[in-house]
Amino acid sequence: MSFQSLFLRLAVASSLLMRAYAAEPAYTVVDLGTRGGTQATAIRINDSGQVVGNSLLDGNVAEHPFLWSGGRMVDLGTLGGTVGHAFGVNGSGQVVGTSHTVGNAAFHAFLFSGGTMHDLGTLPGSTDSVGASINDSGQVAGWSYTDGLGASHAVLFNGGAITDLGTLGGTSSFGEGINASGQVVGSSNIAGDAAEHAFLYSGGVMQDLGTLGGTSSEAFGINDVGQVVGSSDIAGNAARHAFLYSGGVMHDLGALSGSNASSAIGINNSGQIVGLSSFSDQTTRAFLDSGGVMRNLTDLIPANTLPPGALLTEALGINSSGQIIANSANTFHAYMLTPASPLTISSPASLPPGTVGVPYGPVPFTASGGTAERDWAATGLPAGLFINAATGALGGTPELGSEGVYPNAKFTVIDSNGAVASVTLSLTMNPSGPVVPPPPVITSVSPNPVLGITSNQSFCVNGSGFINGPGLKVRLTWPAAQVDLPVGFFNPNQLCLSFNFGIAPGNWTAQVVSGDGQLSNIFFFTVAAPGHGMITHLALPHFVFGGSWYSAIYLSNTTNALENVQVKFTDDNGAPLLVPLAGIGSVSSRIVILNPGTTVLLEALNGPGPFAEGWADISLPPGVIGYGTSREVIAGRADREALVPFVPESSQTAEFAFDDTSFTTAVALLNPSSQQITVTVTAFGADGDQVGSAQLALAPHAKSVNILSAYAGMAGVSGKQGRVVVSVPNGAVSVLGLRFGASGFSDIPVNHR
Repeated sequence: MSFQSLFLRLAVASSLLMRAYAAEPAYTVVDLGTRGGTQATAIRINDSGQVVGNSLLDGNVAEHPFLWSGGRMVDLGTLGGTVGHAFGVNGSGQVVGTSHTVGNAAFHAFLFSGGTMHDLGTLPGSTDSVGASINDSGQVAGWSYTDGLGASHAVLFNGGAITDLGTLGGTSSFGEGINASGQVVGSSNIAGDAAEHAFLYSGGVMQDLGTLGGTSSEAFGINDVGQVVGSSDIAGNAARHAFLYSGGVMHDLGALSGSNASSAIGINNSGQIVGLSSFSDQTTRAFLDSGGVMRNLTDLIPANTLPPGALLTEALGINSSGQIIANSANTFHAYMLTPASPLTISSPASLPPGTVGVPYGPVPFTASGGTAERDWAATGLPAGLFINAATGALGGTPELGSEGVYPNAKFTVIDSNGAVASVTLSLTMNPSGPVVPPPPVITSVSPNPVLGITSNQSFCVNGSGFINGPGLKVRLTWPAAQVDLPVGFFNPNQLCLSFNFGIAPGNWTAQVVSGDGQLSNIFFFTVAAPGHGMITHLALPHFVFGGSWYSAIYLSNTTNALENVQVKFTDDNGAPLLVPLAGIGSVSSRIVILNPGTTVLLEALNGPGPFAEGWADISLPPGVIGYGTSREVIAGRADREALVPFVPESSQTAEFAFDDTSFTTAVALLNPSSQQITVTVTAFGADGDQVGSAQLALAPHAKSVNILSAYAGMAGVSGKQGRVVVSVPNGAVSVLGLRFGASGFSDIPVNHR
């Protein structure tokens, strides 16, 4: 992601700023509705997205079980009584639960299959039973009361038979979940009814799963690989926490920040867990635990998805596609959350060339995935071309003077949840009339600075578009004179010569007169005095301009001698970046002459020009100091500015503190070296535990810019404070940290070593 995309998300428009704070991943939300009453509760979901639960009927006269499928909620009825409850559903849409029998004489477990509700009966001598969960083989886990409504035993309903699963030595047990292998989980009193423990029933044996160090525990769900979830007292019974039992060990999942208790209810085969976390004010919040990180589900859905003030207070089921069912105690409605597919752009493989003064396109760009209400933007286009913000169609009429090649035309789409996708293409704009080759361009002179000596030395002019011919030459200009030099070595991108520059320091310029007579840009370089001090290369990792953005570089000479500073601009892909410096013109490299004690300001202005971004390499001699700034300028609002410090280009490790509790952290990761590097980013929470890790490859002189939590493997930093370590095994890495809040942004001090 570029800083352009980052600022579109975090700063350019306040609506996008707020969307950027929405945590990842994003979900779309569907209200399941009711069967006419005011309340509905979702209990379980299968892999087809069918949901079962319970809803009040018209007038709230009774509660019936429902099956929600294909956007329609179906009343499953009862076994002849007034009230029924659904608790489980399998992949075939078979539903289990419990229902009043005729005359409301008792509650019996039921199986709803083929449009009919079947009574599953009870254990001998029992009057009541419950069907809690069903697998794809039709096996049902539940319980049957053995002593009125006092004691109960976990049972397995299978093919018309009822098997008593027994207890862990106590009076009662309850079967809550079943997997494809017929393993059953639940809870049971231990001997003497001293406590209740979670159990796993497998192969005819009921196994005590123990606790997290406290007195009691209970299990609610199991997946097909035998992982069990539930809740347990922790040591000293100080709190009750959600747990994951896996590999023979019960793991404490903790609770949401600020919560004093939690319970895990559902788990899918990928190990994603849902449940609820309780707070001291007696409220609860639904959570998703994925990859070892527990997140508040309400934070994972787009703003304004729920009614004002509504929260997701419990999540009871999650399927293999990651769809979640959750309930709200504010609205008394049930909701299905579906992960949004990644936002992607479909674009032409290449853009057709255009002609100045001739209408262009329209060329369509389309987006898929993400959430609705997408906005389009484009940068790096010739004057007169634009992209329709609503439709994504590129069109317009190129203006006079816009002929040339636009290699970094970037097209970006942002969805309503702040997700960003972009594509960069090259666009050629031909002049009206006969096509004339573009003039040559100088991008660098090497060496630069040239060390002054009293004899000839070789140097090269680098760039593009050099055309051989009788008139090809390089024009050198310095304070005392000007000379045209013949070229000793030619290729279209490099001209090499030999010349005696002398020993007097100063600013020089080079200009190519091409073989077809066209003149290149004028390129500034420096001749340095013999024995000049060691140059230190520092990076300004972020330099952005155009549109709403202004950037500047301040350089001050603290010495009593004339000093030269070379500033080279590079885009995020590692290519030279032309920067329209105020009062100077468009350059990708600039030699700044600093008289003793003076300060020079290089400015790239905001305004009507296209948005562009990159970084700067600054060659500082001893005694020269400086820094950069970036400023957002929006009419009707106070400007917002951050200082951007120069950072070393030789470090292999960088560290900084982050705070993603009420702010959003962004980073620029820069490869200042001439070799490809692999960057490792590791985040640690306030307690020192690792909360995220990511790796990315960077080409020579390229950089990556993103919100910290948006890097793959770094979602765990959301809502936390801590420390980030950035390292490379070879080469070097330069790092900039930025902290965004609703009122502005600022840099984060980074320690390079």
